[in-house]
Amino acid sequence: MKEEKKSLFEKLKEIRLEKKLTLKQISQSTRIHLKYLESLEHGDLLEIPEIYDKLFFKSYLKSLDVSESDYYDQFIEYRKTIREDRTAILDITQTDSPVENEFNFKNLFYFVPILIAILIIWFLVSNTLIVDERTETVQEVSVLEVAEKIQTKIDSIKFAEIQIQKDNLITDKSKLLNLNISALERTWFRIIVDEKDTSEYLLQKGQNVSFTSEYSFDFLIGKANGLKMIFQDSTYGSFGKEGQIIKYMRFDSTGISKKILDYPLNKIRKEDESI
Repeated sequence: MKEEKKSLFEKLKEIRLEKKLTLKQISQSTRIHLKYLESLEHGDLLEIPEIYDKLFFKSYLKSLDVSESDYYDQFIEYRKTIREDRTAILDITQTDSPVENEFNFKNLFYFVPILIAILIIWFLVSNTLIVDERTETVQEVSVLEVAEKIQTKIDSIKFAEIQIQKDNLITDKSKLLNLNISALERTWFRIIVDEKDTSEYLLQKGQNVSFTSEYSFDFLIGKANGLKMIFQDSTYGSFGKEGQIIKYMRFDSTGISKKILDYPLNKIRKEDESI
């Protein structure tokens, strides 16, 4: 860790200690797992899921009661040295015209086999020694090595295809995903729209909010039985039993694609009560 970046986390830790706050107390108030707070305070961002690290840092600053503007830009600069910047791939593969972009994307499947054949021929030719009159030794080429290098290139192309597909999902506003959330009782939740826009809400019973997205909603919910949702005209909820939380839940074009239920750290799981 560079010295100027390291001082950011050290300074925040000093502020926490001056305010006589423990990470356990912050974990209980923010519902962020203790191990993630420890990694965050050490600057070990790779130990934290990429989708949550900025959100966790903001919650951490809020718990310390410090101004976000004083530290968040420093955090983003440090994060860029840790997280892989994927925008470069998209900039290379995207075109200005949506029609042209769609044409290139479809024809990529026809181009890949040709590309593989060209790469194999080039690799074999460039790695073979010319036999002269004084020696008959040649350099042996491992087919496995060739295949591995080609597969790496193909994986890069596939990744670019996925990113292009995501960016082109919404060409028509009628394809937007619509979500309405109503509170069955007083409930806190955190929502991430399209893996980039994050918000927190505390709804009182009877209150509701609405959202739209291009391809996904991700959730952390304080009460699994506290919310009802209408997604694309289908009703969902409640999502668990009383006393449970939703550690992670995702809505995409298919509906609920993933849901992880858990119990709060300060409550005993029912299955453990009989032990």
